[in-house]
Amino acid sequence: QCCPDPMAPRTRNSRWTTAFCFESAFKQEFRDTRNRLHSMLKQRNGSLVCHKKAPSLEEWLKETCQLPYMLLVDWREAKLVHKRLSKSKRQPAVIVVLAEAWASFQRAKQWLSQANIPNLAIVRNLDDATMEE
Repeated sequence: QCCPDPMAPRTRNSRWTTAFCFESAFKQEFRDTRNRLHSMLKQRNGSLVCHKKAPSLEEWLKETCQLPYMLLVDWREAKLVHKRLSKSKRQPAVIVVLAEAWASFQRAKQWLSQANIPNLAIVRNLDDATMEE
C-alpha cells in the first residue's frame, strides 16, 4: 500500500517521511501519481503518508510524525497548512507546493514573495520536484 494510514509509524527502513497533503491523494485517478511518488521515495529510503486536508496533517504532526519530514502540499491547501504549521514545533525540513495550473502557479509565487517562508519551493508538476541524493 503506497499511502498507509497516516497515523501508522514510519517503516523501519525509512530515514525520513514525505507528508503528502493533497485533496485528491486517495482518488483513483491519482493512483499512478501516488505510486510514482511512493517509488521515488522508497528508492531514497523515504516513506510516504497521505492526507486529504490540513486537519489530518495537523493531527499526524501532533500524534505520529517522526522527524525529519518533507511536506508536499497542493496549492489549495498551502495557505491553510502554512497557517497551521506556524503554530507547530514540528516544522518540515522542506515544503514543496504543487500548483499545476498556470494561474495557481502565479498566485503561489506571489504569495511566496510576500510570505517570506524559508525552505519552500513551488512546482507545476512532480517532475519539477526532483529529489537529489
